[in-house]
Amino acid sequence: MAEIKLVRVDYRLIHGQVVARWLKVCPVRRIVLVDDVLGNDEFMSDIYKMAVPKGTDVDIVTIDKTKEVLDNTDDTVFLISKDIETCLKLVEKGVEITVQPMPEISALSFDAVKRKM
Repeated sequence: MAEIKLVRVDYRLIHGQVVARWLKVCPVRRIVLVDDVLGNDEFMSDIYKMAVPKGTDVDIVTIDKTKEVLDNTDDTVFLISKDIETCLKLVEKGVEITVQPMPEISALSFDAVKRKM
């Protein structure tokens, strides 16, 4: 089973801040990007995968496939979704997500996230 080290909600999904900053702050073996549209679009998925440095595996999956992917890897994982609703659906499907505040998140925005969850 995967060890989820970091969960990020960001409509940009994989972009410069993810690869330049977060992978250095919290190195992981695998990124699991959860998005129903990209999970069914092989061409666009390949484009997102090209933005990730070599040595970091990437899975781009639908909400329904996420738990299976996480259950079948022993890697450390950075889980990314576009919105908080996707995270809620993942929890409802049995994905264990723990929420911890990060220094960059204000108390106000963190409280809003907790209420949504």
